[in-house]
Amino acid sequence: MSFNKLVEVLGIVDGTYEGEKEAENAEITDSEHTEAPFTLNDVEVSEATREFVADVEKVEFSNLDLVWVGKADESTTVGGLKEANELEVKYIAELTGEQSEAINCTEVESGDWALISLR
Repeated sequence: MSFNKLVEVLGIVDGTYEGEKEAENAEITDSEHTEAPFTLNDVEVSEATREFVADVEKVEFSNLDLVWVGKADESTTVGGLKEANELEVKYIAELTGEQSEAINCTEVESGDWALISLR
């Protein structure tokens, strides 16, 4: 996922994310992992959030076996980042090939932090 979009949805920057009610009212995906009507890809990132994230120097998680974090030097995709960083990702068995491909095709903008679930 894009750190820009995560920061936007969480409302970390004052006055951002007008679609909060949309996220709160979104349907939760069922156990078969069908496509949700609302995803982080639907979030429009405000200029205030972009400016905030541009000043972030480091993002890290306590368990590196679960999440990989990296800053994209150029625009790419999640699949491109996984390949470039030789990431081994273990998907759940229920994830379809189409869903896996959709994850890999997710765009990551230059200068944004990417958070990729490894497990």
